[in-house]
Amino acid sequence: MKADLATAFVCKLLFVMDLAVIAINPDCLFPFIYKGVSYESCITKDRSAMWCATTSNYDSDRRWIECYGRGENVALGGCATQSSILLHDTHRVGFLSHAINAIDGNPDPNFSHGSCTHTEMEDDPWWRVDLLSTYQVNVISVTVRYNFKERMNGTEILVGNSLINYGNNNKRCGSISSIESGKTVNFPCKGMVGRYVNVVIRGRKEYLALCEVQVFAEPEKQILPKKKG
Repeated sequence: MKADLATAFVCKLLFVMDLAVIAINPDCLFPFIYKGVSYESCITKDRSAMWCATTSNYDSDRRWIECYGRGENVALGGCATQSSILLHDTHRVGFLSHAINAIDGNPDPNFSHGSCTHTEMEDDPWWRVDLLSTYQVNVISVTVRYNFKERMNGTEILVGNSLINYGNNNKRCGSISSIESGKTVNFPCKGMVGRYVNVVIRGRKEYLALCEVQVFAEPEKQILPKKKG
């Protein structure tokens, strides 16, 4: 059933003491070997900044990169909506399909546990979060559901300030060519500025299901005018 666009927004305010997390550079590869030890996360050993290897074995390849700094998952306090809500299946009604499930802080990829979104089968399905303010977006992490991974092929992740075409005309941060079932993929947005983040499948009739969308961002930096004189 098509969602009523006038009532599709569902807002969720989370009072969280510290939302800051490490937004990891998507070029990091875990685990990686450094000096014979396997690491599952970024490290500071022998360097002043946090870093990771970009291959599975730093000892042999000597390839590394700095991790991103701290950034807030601003999607947690946003408002989510989507092009439709899957209601025709009695096992997937109500909260089991709603847009807000992708910003509930729970990346559980098992759809039946009630923490994933789901649209109807339709042309160009989309999901959107309104961050309620304009941010510089560093990384967007998207977690997909178990099963039906091929449905996500070609999915685009967009960032911008426009609501033309429901926000689906904003600039692209990245796209999913393929993804493993139930996995999370990170997209570096390199400071793209915007209030809205969209996830959309264009050009075909498809379902869109998301289990978590995290937006690691910082408030937009304002450039002050120079003082005269």
